[in-house]
Amino acid sequence: YIFDRELRVMVMDEIERIEIAVRSVIVNELSLKHGPHWHLNHKLFIPKKDALQFGELARKVETETGRSKERFIVHYRN
Repeated sequence: YIFDRELRVMVMDEIERIEIAVRSVIVNELSLKHGPHWHLNHKLFIPKKDALQFGELARKVETETGRSKERFIVHYRN
């Protein structure tokens, strides 16, 4: 039982690192190809049934960044 728990924690930790690395590569490639605001281009997204639609996602991102007090976000807005 203890071994299983420790193994699960170690595996999940490594999966998280891989996920972040893959996400970073995707974002970097999209930024190089489509510019720094690629996430605002609705043509780059394929709508899927039962998924958050582009307009909803864009509004959610705008709301979250609008209320953020993080220094880099405040600097970017200014």
